[in-house]
Amino acid sequence: MRTSNKSLVIRFVREQRGAVAILFGLLLLPILGMMALALDYNVIKREHNIQQTAADAASLAAASRGSIGEHTDAELIALAKKAFHTNYLELGGAPGAPDPSVTIVGGLVSVTFSRDVDTVILGVFGYDTFTGSAQSKARMELPVKLEVALVLDYSSSMNSSSKYQAMRDAAIQLVEDLTTEVNDPGHKFSLVPFAGHVYASLPSEFVVGQAAGSTWTNCTKDRVWPYNTEDTTPVINANETKWISSAPEDNGGSGSAPCDSYPPRSLAVMPLTEDENQIIIKLQAMTPYSGTHIALGLEMGWHVISPNLPFDQGVAYGTNDVQKVVVLLTDGRQTASGKGPGGSNSAANAEDNLKVICDSIKADGVKIITIGFDLSTQAAKDPLIYCASSGSDFYDASDNSELVASFQTITQSLAGRVRLVE
Repeated sequence: MRTSNKSLVIRFVREQRGAVAILFGLLLLPILGMMALALDYNVIKREHNIQQTAADAASLAAASRGSIGEHTDAELIALAKKAFHTNYLELGGAPGAPDPSVTIVGGLVSVTFSRDVDTVILGVFGYDTFTGSAQSKARMELPVKLEVALVLDYSSSMNSSSKYQAMRDAAIQLVEDLTTEVNDPGHKFSLVPFAGHVYASLPSEFVVGQAAGSTWTNCTKDRVWPYNTEDTTPVINANETKWISSAPEDNGGSGSAPCDSYPPRSLAVMPLTEDENQIIIKLQAMTPYSGTHIALGLEMGWHVISPNLPFDQGVAYGTNDVQKVVVLLTDGRQTASGKGPGGSNSAANAEDNLKVICDSIKADGVKIITIGFDLSTQAAKDPLIYCASSGSDFYDASDNSELVASFQTITQSLAGRVRLVE
């Protein structure tokens, strides 16, 4: 009886071993398949990344060169193919790759590529190759003409720590870089330096108390509300729509505005011009004075790029291939008073006016870029954040080096016209 039981146990163990062996044999093929799939998956993924990066490089290369407007489509297609092969090999792609397919239709560069690549292990299971593919599209756009108003704070606080010199040099570099682009279509720039007032030349019929037919040049604080939040042209027979002179000589000898301090500091508005040398010379000459009237500075910046009088150098809003831009820089909060409802006059009014002006400028399709320079409080930054066209259009520059970096980024954003679309 004992022998019989022992025999049964031995037979049972043998049968279990056999079952395990059979089970292992059945599972071996799927296990090897999964291992092969994992290994070849990495190969497939790597190849796809190489192909996609090379395709992106090809479409961008052709679109970038095409935006200059000096090459035929055949030349751009050849350039795209060369860029693809260069990048494909440098990234580790196998030699002998076929040409990608490149088409250019309506300024859109399309690059497609596919190639059979050998598998590592899956060939054992009948899958000797896999087909990798990539597609990339980049839009090339003809150069856009810029109309840029540089609205710059020249209040006395800009004298400290060489701040106005850093602002001056960065602004000059922006103008030089944009006007020396190979595809510069003829950008226009204007300067609106502001302190407690803005010093400008206006048709005399647009200034209260002045006879028509000449040019008035002096400093002004504001127009009467709500006209100081608009870019409308003054009405000849409506004084409430006109600018009000701050100069004592225009007000019967009364007034406290020392307007004669603006010309020696070259703090006068310069309307839009394609002559970048004039802009640079003016930037080199301007030096700070007292007071800060941000709302009036931005209002004048709006007027110089507006198609409406008193300045008429700007094209109509919405003109194809023209981007209007206001760059507003300040190192402080509003200190000068602004006119508000009911004839009130206060710095709080000016801050309220600033928001309305910002909203209206953006509604006209004008891009607003704001720079807070050496601002220590959030309360000083918030109006600039609100005013900027987007979160990325506000720059918080805490010192001179960050200001230079901000202007460099702004220059790149205004110059960049090529982008991947797929």
